[in-house]
Amino acid sequence: MSEELSLREIRLQKLARMRELGHDPFAVEKFKRTDTADGLIQNFALDGGDLPDDQVDQKTRISFVGRVVSYRLMGKAGFAHLSDGDGKIQGYFRKNDLGDTAWELYNLLDLGDHVGVEGYLFTTKTGEKSIHVENLVPLNKVLVNVPVTYYGLTDTEVRYRHRHLDLIANQDSRKNLINRAKIISSVRRYFDSQEYLEVETPLLQLEAGGASARPFLTRYNAYDIDVKLRISLELYLKRLLCGDIPRVYEIGRVFRNEGADATHNPEFTLLEFYESFGNLETMMQRVEECFRFVANEVFGSAVVERADGSRIDFGKPWNRVNLLGEIERFTGMTAADLSDFDVAIARAKELDIPAKARAAGDVINLSEERNLGGLIEKLLEVFVEPTLQEPTFVVGYPIETSPLAKKDPNDPRMTRRFEGYVLGREICNAFSEINDPIDQRERFEQQLREAAKGDDEAHPMDEDFLFALESGMPPAGGCGIGLDRMAMLLTGSDHIREVMMFPFMRPITNAPTTEE
Repeated sequence: MSEELSLREIRLQKLARMRELGHDPFAVEKFKRTDTADGLIQNFALDGGDLPDDQVDQKTRISFVGRVVSYRLMGKAGFAHLSDGDGKIQGYFRKNDLGDTAWELYNLLDLGDHVGVEGYLFTTKTGEKSIHVENLVPLNKVLVNVPVTYYGLTDTEVRYRHRHLDLIANQDSRKNLINRAKIISSVRRYFDSQEYLEVETPLLQLEAGGASARPFLTRYNAYDIDVKLRISLELYLKRLLCGDIPRVYEIGRVFRNEGADATHNPEFTLLEFYESFGNLETMMQRVEECFRFVANEVFGSAVVERADGSRIDFGKPWNRVNLLGEIERFTGMTAADLSDFDVAIARAKELDIPAKARAAGDVINLSEERNLGGLIEKLLEVFVEPTLQEPTFVVGYPIETSPLAKKDPNDPRMTRRFEGYVLGREICNAFSEINDPIDQRERFEQQLREAAKGDDEAHPMDEDFLFALESGMPPAGGCGIGLDRMAMLLTGSDHIREVMMFPFMRPITNAPTTEE
């Protein structure tokens, strides 16, 4: 810590000297640049950069702003690479060109400082396209050790906690996070092109419904009531269908008070979209089209190349499999075995399902299962999900875990619901939506009974939503896509924090540091 304070004091002294020279870097409000670093290099010839030294007067004068990411002082001349985040270009500084004051300012620079430079392009003796600097304007003075691109930053704790340092130091991380933003913009363009209306719904809700999750609790002081942060966008969006807005979507943050791991974060970005007079198959079409559209627009191809050399082709239709059929395929438990809870538990014991789960690196505790639907989804999670590497829709989910999906007319124990999987990860969840208020009330009442048994993720009763259904909702399809997971998939990231600008981190008591 004493060394860090010493470094700070040295830089404060440099700042004081800059101010004595009449150049306070923090007093500068604006500095115009003529192009980006990459643009200057690409347009090198157009700006006269390839003209010989005796034709300096014919070279185009340029200005550039960037962060100092390398620095070399050699007598009465020196070099510094300046980065604008996306690219970098070398600056050549010479005392005879700058004059005594600007030359001293150059000597006062540190890695991480932002500067503005003016001059012309030329090629050094080593063949590097560079800026011959004639004027130097310091634009700030960093007071801490900044891990510039030249050195890099690998400590994930620092990278996630101080994302600005990660953006400075790691081009791959910067690219992923920028692509995430482009992915979300592209998703918007797709749904806008399909005549969906983008809307906003409340974050603070009396009843946090639309999913099975524990909510975060907070207090609404103005109304003197306890409220919850939303866990889903669904119930308010379907109210809009009841108001005869036929196609709606929302992209927004939702909050689920649950664990965090490589694919889960309690605060995440969700896309939900609903289409009147659509159904489950309509939602499959929308998902396929959306992924194909975004992959092509952001990455230039429907085929996504993975870092390990594998490829995911979003240009072709997704596979479609039946949930119970896949469970039978990988566990031996048939649809008949899964027709009754007691029968299913007995059959699972006969097949030694817990031991098979342990062999797969997971746990199934049969004594903790409360209902048939929960057991079926646990079998899916352990035995089926890891096999779903290609884009796949798993169709037909149990009624106990699908309180907002229409019943399957061919099997009232199951629902018209699918989940989409890629690389063994759930990407989306969709239904043919219930529009029968009587059926919906019965489902909510069953969820209340589950809550009474100790299920803290059971869906609450929502009388306002039921009133909207009683006012008339057309048949509809609805779908939710986790955009963080979509970004993970398309950027090739293995952890959700890699595609979140500012993931939540436990607080620390020590002062921030960039030391690895």
